[in-house]
Amino acid sequence: MHGRNLFTAVHPFLVCSLDRLLTSQRTNFCKEEPMSKIEPGLFYTQDDEWLRLEGDEALVGISDHAQDALSDIVYLELPNVGDSFAQGEAFGVVESVKAAADLFMPVAGEIIAVNDALVDSPEQLNSAPYASWLVRIKLSDLEQVTSLMDADAYLAYHEEA
Repeated sequence: MHGRNLFTAVHPFLVCSLDRLLTSQRTNFCKEEPMSKIEPGLFYTQDDEWLRLEGDEALVGISDHAQDALSDIVYLELPNVGDSFAQGEAFGVVESVKAAADLFMPVAGEIIAVNDALVDSPEQLNSAPYASWLVRIKLSDLEQVTSLMDADAYLAYHEEA
């Protein structure tokens, strides 16, 4: 604690925040703030969608990192049951008070269910992104899952960015 007072020892987060605000740099005393939550057991895209594999079906949603970047989500547009999409194809739109973003299909598949409750209350994506699935799909090609990142790879991807 050389060069620091009692306030610094008791409130390091406040001091680090002030250091960053005043100097736009992180001091050695301050620790890097943790990245958004990453759920283990899911697969992730570089566009921040997640996929929860359940046999030859999967749930698709957006990551905590995505909802955090968007901020307050106010609108969600999702496809119809029966629609089919290729891997990487846009299947919907999420809008916040800050921006709008396309949603991209992590793997090719057919929409077999849509979370209509989420369309009515899109703000749930902010409070529980991993419990708030967007669509359920029937996978066209299970092998495509191997092109996605696991939780560790997704964390490393965002630490490099």
